[in-house]
Amino acid sequence: MTLRGHWRHWRRNLGLTLILLFFCLLGPIFNTPTSWLITDFAGVALIFSGLSLLWPLARLKITTDRQPLRAHSHVPISLLLEGPGFFASLAVRQGQQIYWRGAYYGRTRQLIWPNHLDRGIHQELPLTIQAWDLLGIATKQRQVQLSRPLIVGPATEAGLSQALLDGLADFVRRANADDTTPSFDLESLRDYRPGNPLHSIDWKVSARRDKTTVRKNRPEQKPQWAGVLLGTPGPAFEALLGAFTTIDQETHLWQRGFYLGTKPLIQPSWTQLAAWTTSTELPTRLPDTLEQTPAVIVFSATPMTFAAASAHFPKQKLILVCVAPTTLTISTNKQQVQLQWEVA
Repeated sequence: MTLRGHWRHWRRNLGLTLILLFFCLLGPIFNTPTSWLITDFAGVALIFSGLSLLWPLARLKITTDRQPLRAHSHVPISLLLEGPGFFASLAVRQGQQIYWRGAYYGRTRQLIWPNHLDRGIHQELPLTIQAWDLLGIATKQRQVQLSRPLIVGPATEAGLSQALLDGLADFVRRANADDTTPSFDLESLRDYRPGNPLHSIDWKVSARRDKTTVRKNRPEQKPQWAGVLLGTPGPAFEALLGAFTTIDQETHLWQRGFYLGTKPLIQPSWTQLAAWTTSTELPTRLPDTLEQTPAVIVFSATPMTFAAASAHFPKQKLILVCVAPTTLTISTNKQQVQLQWEVA
């Protein structure tokens, strides 16, 4: 507990305290029923004021059902303050900004707090619970502890996500056109029906069967792509992680996404994404499913040459994307393009 005067009210609070102390002395001095009544009243007021700070603030908990959250979403979070206690005046604040203030008698209180959290698993919030005594002179405070961790995943990064999708569309389309070849593998044979195109007739089979027969081949096979995020540190890493996660979860640019860091992740949970950290060294061995994927789009927040990326993925068709603040570079063995993106 600290004695902390409120600059605008400290004179009034100090005056009230001195008056109560003076009233406490009336009984012993005058020793009359009236003086003792005044003394008792003043003593009760002082005791009541002191007791209001005896309740431990650690027993107060703040909870929220808002899960999961994205970093820097600025979407207000509804918080519940609850727990046993009796405080003549209680406030939940962040710096000078007060989000709730009033008397607290163990009843659940609701407050709204804007989300300014970074990605991670948060055991506490940048909020302070502060309590005052009845007279508003003595106060104590502590950092807000959450009853359960708050999981905050990567930001959406809509601007970078759209810039990546727009920039990669032409590269992927050209790569698919280069690798796509007609398939002549037989899927089925059936009798010719009026209206079937003539080029679908298999004349050799028709001659052997003595019946006009239509041949259906397996459809053309396009190369399967994998999105690969390199967990190397860089000034745009958080933005790239948010954009990569958005594309991985909400589009079909590739069949599977890989997160290569200290520990490779495939289809990570929201908690794993919240806790994922950068690594200066890439895994020496790629996951088997990644090695078997014929084409990869590699994303890096660290400047990297196409030759260096090819050394890590020597067997696959490769598109390299390097992201820096406000710019991104897309490279293949044939071309390189640099584009601009706006920070949200």
